[in-house]
Amino acid sequence: MSTIFWWTPGHCNIVGNEEADKAARNAVSNPNTLTLALMSPVDIFRNVDKYCIQLWDSDWRQVTDNKLREIKYSVEPWPKHNFSNRKEEIIINRLRIGHTRVTHDYLMKKTEPPLCRSCNLPNSVKHILTHCQIFSEARNECEIPDNLYEAIGPHADTQKIISFKKKIEMFNLI
Repeated sequence: MSTIFWWTPGHCNIVGNEEADKAARNAVSNPNTLTLALMSPVDIFRNVDKYCIQLWDSDWRQVTDNKLREIKYSVEPWPKHNFSNRKEEIIINRLRIGHTRVTHDYLMKKTEPPLCRSCNLPNSVKHILTHCQIFSEARNECEIPDNLYEAIGPHADTQKIISFKKKIEMFNLI
């Protein structure tokens, strides 16, 4: 038994197919034909991502009572920093979200929130970095700006913050 393959052109000599081919060629060459720009899956995902980020950013900008908004004005990604080691990166990120051992250890211990021993105000990253009188000299020496955005925001000099944390002996308490 043998098998024979015959190649036959798809639309060859079939009247309906020949007419369809002719109509398609005419449509392509007609200047009044509407052309649709089709997007690749990559473009579709990129546009969906962009749309979702815009929605999220719109919601983010409307929230005013969020401590993160003081240092992150939008949901756009921040530039990457080159940290000298992983510990420094962790410290800066914890300061940015406002959760450190110094300020939030009471949650694990199930005790009252700590108060600053000098100012008698709640101990917070903002208080330590911008207001506390105990650390004002160290802040000045390390040239720490007096607002959170400049101190730990996307374009902050993170080495100054690391130096400050070491100077006030809180580097290992973050």
